[in-house]
Amino acid sequence: MKKTILTSLLIIISMSLFSQRAVNMKLQNEKISVAMNLITQQTGVEFSYNPRVVNTNRIVSVDITNKGVREAVDLLLSDMYHYIIKGRYVIITSAKKLPETTIDNEPVIAENKKNKEKSSGNKANSGLSIIGDHKIANERIKKGPPLTINNQVNETTMLKKIAGVITLSALTWGGADAQLRHSEMKAPVSKTENKTEYNIGLQKSTAQLSFITPLGTDGQNTKDKEYKFSFNVLGGTTGGVNGVEFGSLFNINKQDMRGFQMSGLFNMTGGIVSGVQLSGGANIAYKSSGFQISGAVNYTAELNDVQIAGVANMAAGSRLQIAGIVNYAQGADIQIAPVNIAQVARFQAGIVNISETDDAVMLGVFNYVKKGGLFEIGISANDYIYGAVNLITGTDRLYSILSFGAYSPSSNMTVGMGLGTRLQLGDSPRGFHFELMHHQIYKSNFNNKGRDASLEQARVFYSVRKNKFTFYGGPTINILLRDADFTEVKDPIYSLFDNRGSKYYFDMWAGAEVGVRFNLK
Repeated sequence: MKKTILTSLLIIISMSLFSQRAVNMKLQNEKISVAMNLITQQTGVEFSYNPRVVNTNRIVSVDITNKGVREAVDLLLSDMYHYIIKGRYVIITSAKKLPETTIDNEPVIAENKKNKEKSSGNKANSGLSIIGDHKIANERIKKGPPLTINNQVNETTMLKKIAGVITLSALTWGGADAQLRHSEMKAPVSKTENKTEYNIGLQKSTAQLSFITPLGTDGQNTKDKEYKFSFNVLGGTTGGVNGVEFGSLFNINKQDMRGFQMSGLFNMTGGIVSGVQLSGGANIAYKSSGFQISGAVNYTAELNDVQIAGVANMAAGSRLQIAGIVNYAQGADIQIAPVNIAQVARFQAGIVNISETDDAVMLGVFNYVKKGGLFEIGISANDYIYGAVNLITGTDRLYSILSFGAYSPSSNMTVGMGLGTRLQLGDSPRGFHFELMHHQIYKSNFNNKGRDASLEQARVFYSVRKNKFTFYGGPTINILLRDADFTEVKDPIYSLFDNRGSKYYFDMWAGAEVGVRFNLK
């Protein structure tokens, strides 16, 4: 409960930081895309539009000093476009020459039949992809904002989905309903003329010392300055850091942090983290191009290179996540934790792995793929285990096997774990399976009285799929290891090689297995 309250407070503070950031820029004969990117960097607000409506190469000259988001956007766009502001998004709806109606004092485009007919589907040239049950554009402008709307009539619906995809509500673990493509996860952070600018509009200063803001050497002015060295006895708020910052409880940066930052409770950055964040509790950043290390939680609203946490990591996109309990990302290259959750992932290793698509390679006890993948129940028999029930989860690329078997005459039980891969033979339903299995052998009451026995298998199967059934069979290489006094474990039918020591028995032989699996998905 305490962790939930702390997380909620951090989110509220973070959102407040984003909303209070002012815009400062002075541009002369620059592309409008440059101005948009500067507003995005300084406030976190992003622009969405139809590229047929907005010419991002249009030349503008603007002088904006300490203005709020609405004032800044109005100075930039009001003479050229109609737009509305929804949360973190400025939606440019049309050029000034198009007809308009006013709803709640916000200009929007009036519906017309032609637009409605043209925006109905997922045509090859529409630039749209299906995400959930809604349509949003997946086009990206190389130097422009990351998302464009290509459907004016469905604007309201798209706005709702956009908010659900990228807002901080990812912390509720509901996940966004959208699927971010992995290539988009690798898109660089906002840039201006191919060079990322940090802490725009802040006064540069060497150092500051605060007990807790505003009790310090610079008082309230710390929020308007970038420091090379910042030390907060309890906690403090700065405009940005380009060096080193320490805080015994917390550090808060309104814009960007470049360098090294450490606190006992939490670090929060309203802009880009390029370097390191260390805390005993939580690290929160809007964007990160460095890495975060925390004893409890790391959270990044956008791309993060590395996250390491004792409890949980959360990011829209991450190249590497390592956590003691759970990792969550919309797009991730590598996730390592007992529980890994991602919409798009390349590799996951843990006890439980969950992915939206079957592109991921998942190494775990249980793997679940929402769209596609394997969720099979099967029965099998071989020359040593007379009958077994199997659960197969993952994908053909890599799947996990849980097995529960029995054999006579001693009524011993086996509990098995393994992994495998299936190679499809062209477009035919036939394929080959390569599997490795470990079976632990127990007495029927699971009381071995300190004695141990196991069966190790390497298996090659030929399989045929028909509808949701997979029929398979093939040879196995078996190694049986057991304590010499575990007399309830029977010998194999024959051995190619065996050894009877005073403490351990060893048998190796070739066998065979057949079975059938049914995919429940």
